[in-house]
Amino acid sequence: MDLTKTWSTLVDKSQVYISINEIISKIGHQVSHKLINLIKFITKFTKRNILQLVLGTRSFLRGYPSCAEPDVME
Repeated sequence: MDLTKTWSTLVDKSQVYISINEIISKIGHQVSHKLINLIKFITKFTKRNILQLVLGTRSFLRGYPSCAEPDVME
């Protein structure tokens, strides 16, 4: 077993691994930043829509009490 050859192979593999890892982390940082912004936008948008939906449903049920409560006129 040639130790120098094994060592140089290990060093080469670790260098490749480190460079791939750096590339992935840089890409991942950019992607995660964009993903976080997208999630913030979606949650802001859906919070407003959910609020409108809840308020609209409440006013709808207030207008039609038979939907909200069982029939009292039996």
